[in-house]
Amino acid sequence: MHLLIGVSPAWIKAAGSLHDTENRRNNELLDAAVAWAESWAGARSVIGARLDLDEAGGGVVDVFVVPVFEQKHKSGSTKLTVSVNKALTRLQATHETDYSYEALQTSWHAWAQENLDPDLQRGEPAYKTNRVHLRPAEYKRLRDHLRAEEALRAEQEEIEQRKAAQAEWERRNEEIAADLEHKAAMMMQAQKDVFKAAVAVLSDPKVRAIHLAVREQDQSSFDAPRVEAQRSEFMKARPLWPVMRQLLEVVQDKHRAVDRFIDDLRVLRDDVDNHIRKRIEQAADEAEAFSTFDCP
Repeated sequence: MHLLIGVSPAWIKAAGSLHDTENRRNNELLDAAVAWAESWAGARSVIGARLDLDEAGGGVVDVFVVPVFEQKHKSGSTKLTVSVNKALTRLQATHETDYSYEALQTSWHAWAQENLDPDLQRGEPAYKTNRVHLRPAEYKRLRDHLRAEEALRAEQEEIEQRKAAQAEWERRNEEIAADLEHKAAMMMQAQKDVFKAAVAVLSDPKVRAIHLAVREQDQSSFDAPRVEAQRSEFMKARPLWPVMRQLLEVVQDKHRAVDRFIDDLRVLRDDVDNHIRKRIEQAADEAEAFSTFDCP
């Protein structure tokens, strides 16, 4: 008879690693499982026992039991005989149940509480809870499937978040680009307005009539009568002369800087678009591959 005797992995972990051979609770569990089986199946009835520390789970002992009993004959002689049914029937009678599996569970729970930890609790039988109990292999497949579904949901949520972030980035990028283009247009218009104003002032015939005096003795002074007669036009043009060239150069430099910034933004946007597009395609491929996953 092959029995799987176990406790909660959390109980093992409370004293160390679940798969540690030096964890005292692993050794205590193995010894207790063997002693319990021999307590109702007979001395030396356990022919093999192992605690697998390489599996993903833990806290389960494989015990191989051969229940042996003395059988008396009418002649008075006795002989040893193997009887699994007799061993289980005795357990059922001891624990007053019609189900051998429930008797085994109840017996092991009582033994574990007495010899391992009084706080250990047993689960409710399936016929009482109406829960569907799965075999370990079935449970593992279901658990792996649920984990894969959860991973896929997380990936899909991440994709949606990236799409939303991309949409927000594009919206902000469009706003920034529009704002920059508007400012660039304003600067360009200001440049044109300044240039037109300068041309208008400097092209005014009255202003052009202003000239330096030709007297050799005073070559650095203006002809006073002409300047006085056209002072208003002269005052309009005079502030522009020293700075006109510098002003135009500054405006042109600003305009070129804005153009370069807009070009850099467009390059950055293209790089981000390509990166996000690749990630979305990769996630879509992974989702398509997962859709072929077969789970019973």
